[in-house]
Amino acid sequence: MGTVCFSEEFQENDAHFFVLVLNLNVLNKCKQASNEFRALLPQEYFYDVPEASGKGRTRARTNERGGSAASEMNRTSLAVEVSWPYLCIAGEVDLQTAPSPLPVMDLSVEMAKLSVSDKGDSNEPATHFKSTAQVVSSYCEISIGPNAQTYRYEVDIIATSPKGQEKNLTRGPSDDGASALRRRLCDELLRAATKKSNGLGTSRGSKLPIVYDGRSTLFLPFELEMNMELVVALNEDSDYADMSEETLFALDPNDVIRVRIARTTRSAFKMNLQQEMMKAEILEAEEESSRDRSFRTFLEMLTSVHAINTGSHTALGVGNFFDNDPKLTRDIGDGKYLRPGLSKGVRVVEKDGRPYPALVLDAKSCAFFKPQNLADSVLEFRKKSKSDDDMWKAVRFQFKDVRVTCNQTDKYNKGKSFAIRGITKVPATAILMKTKQFEGTLAEYYTNILKIKLRYPHFMCVEAEIPSSRKDYYPLEVLFVAPNQRVPIEKTEANQSSVVLKANAIRPQERILKIREQMVRMGLMKTNSTMKEFNVFVCPDFIQLQAGVRVAPKIAFGDRTIQIDQKKASWSREANGSTFREESFALERWTIVYSNAPDQAVIQQFARRFVAAANRRKFRVSDPTIVRFSNNLDGVLTEVAEQGIPFVMLVDPIYTKTHDSLKLFERMFCVLTQHVTLERVFDVVQKNSRTTLENILSKTHMKLGGLNYTPVIEKIGNRFALDSGDVLVIGYDVAHPTAVSAQERRLLRSMNTDIKSLEPSVVGITANCNINPHEFIGDYHYQTARKESIDVRILEDRMVWIMQMLETNRPQHSRPKHIVILRDGISEGQYSMAVTDEMASLREGLKRVDPCYNPTFTLVVATKRHNKRFFGTDGRGYVNTEPGTVIDNTVVRTDVPEFFLQSHYPLQGTAKIPQYNKLYDEANFTMDELQAFVNCLCHTHQIVNLAISIPEPIYQADELAKRGKNNFNEYRRRFDVPCMEGGLVNCATLTKELSYWNTPLGGLRFTA
Repeated sequence: MGTVCFSEEFQENDAHFFVLVLNLNVLNKCKQASNEFRALLPQEYFYDVPEASGKGRTRARTNERGGSAASEMNRTSLAVEVSWPYLCIAGEVDLQTAPSPLPVMDLSVEMAKLSVSDKGDSNEPATHFKSTAQVVSSYCEISIGPNAQTYRYEVDIIATSPKGQEKNLTRGPSDDGASALRRRLCDELLRAATKKSNGLGTSRGSKLPIVYDGRSTLFLPFELEMNMELVVALNEDSDYADMSEETLFALDPNDVIRVRIARTTRSAFKMNLQQEMMKAEILEAEEESSRDRSFRTFLEMLTSVHAINTGSHTALGVGNFFDNDPKLTRDIGDGKYLRPGLSKGVRVVEKDGRPYPALVLDAKSCAFFKPQNLADSVLEFRKKSKSDDDMWKAVRFQFKDVRVTCNQTDKYNKGKSFAIRGITKVPATAILMKTKQFEGTLAEYYTNILKIKLRYPHFMCVEAEIPSSRKDYYPLEVLFVAPNQRVPIEKTEANQSSVVLKANAIRPQERILKIREQMVRMGLMKTNSTMKEFNVFVCPDFIQLQAGVRVAPKIAFGDRTIQIDQKKASWSREANGSTFREESFALERWTIVYSNAPDQAVIQQFARRFVAAANRRKFRVSDPTIVRFSNNLDGVLTEVAEQGIPFVMLVDPIYTKTHDSLKLFERMFCVLTQHVTLERVFDVVQKNSRTTLENILSKTHMKLGGLNYTPVIEKIGNRFALDSGDVLVIGYDVAHPTAVSAQERRLLRSMNTDIKSLEPSVVGITANCNINPHEFIGDYHYQTARKESIDVRILEDRMVWIMQMLETNRPQHSRPKHIVILRDGISEGQYSMAVTDEMASLREGLKRVDPCYNPTFTLVVATKRHNKRFFGTDGRGYVNTEPGTVIDNTVVRTDVPEFFLQSHYPLQGTAKIPQYNKLYDEANFTMDELQAFVNCLCHTHQIVNLAISIPEPIYQADELAKRGKNNFNEYRRRFDVPCMEGGLVNCATLTKELSYWNTPLGGLRFTA
């Protein structure tokens, strides 16, 4: 839809500005929408704009309408820019020659009268449901009152030393501990400045309504009276009277603090919130991008004010707030504890054709390092460690990069805060140090010079992470673990992960209660005084809506086609006794390698049952050779490979760490492998678990090139049925390296590059390019680590590889009509990158194969990494929604086609329904067709007779990226990694070494 109108908000000097926005995706409805809006405007002030397309800037000229009044107006040049999917046109009218008075209208009011009619027929909500259901969302509507407005300022807080050295306290290290302390410090300093300046010159003192993020952004409900900037100096002891001991401890008492406030220059200074809501409808993005998102930033900050002011929660990362009440925490051992919180964000969605902002909420719990004496944390490891060596090995891994502060008892180091570079291998009694006044051990220095008697002089010590080559050592007991530090996943032990998972995998009724509990504690259940000042209110009731329920696809086996149990998204019972859809290679020579823990009779019994089950399903499997190993797994696997055995099954206990070794062996020797835990073998042999045996057998069959079953898409989606061979589906995802250390971060910064890590990222990619169009195979590729973007050269090469595989395996389908890209792992701020850069590289790959080949492209992003929740009801309370449930109204975006589709049955907790956004579509999928298509792809996992939560291509791409990452880590543990100058991994060489293309296994689903 394209509209032009005048508003007094844009008047400046003798010019009057207007903005026109066209949705390029929906030209078929532009005329209808244009006519609808035209009716709202006096005819002489409506301008038709010529068609424009492409990137860059072009010039357009207004048409003259409406007789003499319009003819008096100057012809106005319009600046035209394309920013997918909208064409934005801005211009101005000379008021000196324009008729008077100009019509003025409230854009938000007039737009709200219109239906959202610019989405095009293909993007209308789906209608072909088998049933409907009432659903409760975790969204709360935000109401914006009339004349609501805000003013944005930038804040700098400068600490100046007696020598004149300046430090900006709003900036610093990005780790949790430093970030949380810095936010709290800056918040208290701004409030101290507000009090001292009597409300920043407003005479309102400390009652001034402030919305501040603890960094550089400040919003106020009115404009401050000042020239260029306002500076408040905190140079007296009384200025710090209301500050907490923790934040005072972080300041140098000799510094003078100056708080500088100035109008923002990075975005709009003044915002009319209702008008900004209309802009946000068009320009929504969930993270910083080139487009201004001040509107949502303000609402996110405003709804956090109460929690920050009262200290009830600490903000960490983007939209995560964790409760500060120690009574709500739970000890999980190893110096860690579990802490509840709330994930919170704002999005602009559509209800009844009108845009409105909504607060999206979800309860969450995370593991944190306990804020306690570091020595006490170490002592918790001693309780479970078999030896001191084991204890210190675990401590070194767990506390590397954790931030600590010096205890106040050590007055010489008071205020120091640093990350742990490492733990020494000798104790304080053996670390030698030398100063002008002292020479001896570190323990003696503390006793004799600092007058601090160490309780644990025989403990190892901490080496501080400091920006120099000097080494500073500290006894553990003089250090305190800084608060508010989340435990990374890789540092969470298996038993702790289980506790965290259980705390988050809670049933719908409990989740709703926890969300509401945190809303109360964050002050979101009632309007606070700051919200009233801005004329913004949060409705505490969750938004309800009507969802549709799609019919599940049927499942075709070799000897039958069955209807699944949709309530459970399962077909295990119905598939009993069926044959595989397509047979794999016969397994004539294979070996079971097992650890010496079980009796060989158990393995033999398992092998007999496995072979019998395979033959019942017409999968030809011979008896295996059985080999036992003790501590020489590498030697046994190498010997098996040298015998030319094509398939190896490893059986050992679940607690062993042999999986990564097995999979690296698979790639290095090109021998297919399957890892089965001893516990699963016992389930088959001792508990007679048919389901476990069938799952193991299904994996083997897929690895060897078979196909277990195929889903039959519902009729509405027949145009895109995979059986036709007309649709090529490509899925890809990226796995990133773990966070870099402070030392690595400084090195990367010195290289003046956008590279995020010395280690590579891994791109997993898959496509249905095997013999059967339902069969997905793939590979992984290494690239330099940069955010979420994929190296376009890799995509181009992989597109060529996919087309070559298709030509070899299915020459009759070598030029499919449609290519559907399913993308995971990108945020909304990167949508444009996916549409422009990635799509272009895929097209370039096609040109290399066949310059005349021009299929349609469709790009869909799917993700479960969001905080939106949906709940069904059963008359007694909240329950999980039924598999097949679709949410495509009321709480979905207005600018990009969006829906939420649940294909799976949640085995525990509350279902997290995947979010789908259609970014680009040349095939003109209707919403019914697209939902049927992705739902069908969730029913083709092959390993289990269950639907999975996300489409199989995305699932496989994620697994491929993980495999590549694990293989790299294991390769690095054993061999020298190929590197380039500066220490960066040579990704091209590493890909040749470890990826599967151009190997005998490249055409198989080796990750099954």
